[in-house]
Amino acid sequence: MEDKIRAIESFLDELDMEQLVPLWNEYCEAVNYMDDMVENMDAFDELMTGMEPHEIAQKVCYGDFNYAHNWFSFNGYGNLVSFGRAEDENSPIYTLEMAEYIVKHDVDFGCDEVRELLDGTEEEEE
Repeated sequence: MEDKIRAIESFLDELDMEQLVPLWNEYCEAVNYMDDMVENMDAFDELMTGMEPHEIAQKVCYGDFNYAHNWFSFNGYGNLVSFGRAEDENSPIYTLEMAEYIVKHDVDFGCDEVRELLDGTEEEEE
């Protein structure tokens, strides 16, 4: 089981953000971590639709937000945080946590490569 977790974590760590984010967001939906869902900066205007300008300013001011980053999410206080890579400080993405969930619940989130790793046999140590 630990070998599968490590293999899946390694696979997830190698994905680029465009491939990783949809898997991460499906994981967030599965575990009800809606604040940890990650959005592309291109969706910023659409996601802020309906908010008053002062509400958006507050979310930026009290968060850690840089519009030049490619990705953003909300922190535990509902404020905006941005980042460029999964391993950046503001990123809510934890591939180990996700890999553990994938193995424990035998879910692949629609990713064929994850399914192959889940279904693969663990090699016996000699």
